[in-house]
Amino acid sequence: MPRLRPFAVIVAALVLLCAGSRAADLRTHTILVVNQGNEAIFALRFGHDATPPVWSADVLPFDQVIDVSEGREISISVDPAECTADLQAGYRDAHAIVIKDVDLCTTDRVNFQH
Repeated sequence: MPRLRPFAVIVAALVLLCAGSRAADLRTHTILVVNQGNEAIFALRFGHDATPPVWSADVLPFDQVIDVSEGREISISVDPAECTADLQAGYRDAHAIVIKDVDLCTTDRVNFQH
């Protein structure tokens, strides 16, 4: 078993190196999220509306909402190799609206209508 230890150290170092370079590839992009609906938006997540759904943590600060007829700029970290995602707006009564296939690398504005 002592022979495996140096190999494990090398593998662990490579994993960390790859993870670090992957994190360095992330870009910050700002999107204006506009609420054109009739209820305030209380949560905003990005991810994929799959089965099961895979969503990020809420990117709206806890004490902020997007009121009706208002917008808020949201800055997110985006991997240029994976630009496309769905955006989900969550409302007070726990329902949500999803806009599919948003290009997070180039889209500057998203309008939610409810």
